[in-house]
Amino acid sequence: MKDTMKELKTVMIKRRRIDLVAGIVLAGAFRNTMTSLINDVILPPVSTLLTGTNLPNLSYVIKKPTAGMPPVAIGYGRFLQTTIDFLVIGATVITILRVVEKMTENSEVARSRAPSREEKLLTEIRDLMQNQAKA
Repeated sequence: MKDTMKELKTVMIKRRRIDLVAGIVLAGAFRNTMTSLINDVILPPVSTLLTGTNLPNLSYVIKKPTAGMPPVAIGYGRFLQTTIDFLVIGATVITILRVVEKMTENSEVARSRAPSREEKLLTEIRDLMQNQAKA
């Protein structure tokens, strides 16, 4: 998780703008899916294990309700949920960028390993000379 946060910082600060734009587009595209994953799959068991209640409902009551006045409370549960949401989306975007980088590196390596036209011609000349020497 620590490495992912460092890489997220690198993407946001140091990388090329295209990486940042790709991250923003991907985060926007996957937002609903990630929100559903977090709210419907991850948070219910986590909040049940940690607090025994629904995480967004956690709050610290500063002033109890009085006649006609609602309670004054700090709703830290919703903040925790939003933070978890951000971390999961950030990790997903970083993972996608890593996959794209590996695919790009692999294609560049494949292109660089393919013999150039001159190498092919030199190989043909060498083979012809070897065949002539044998004959």
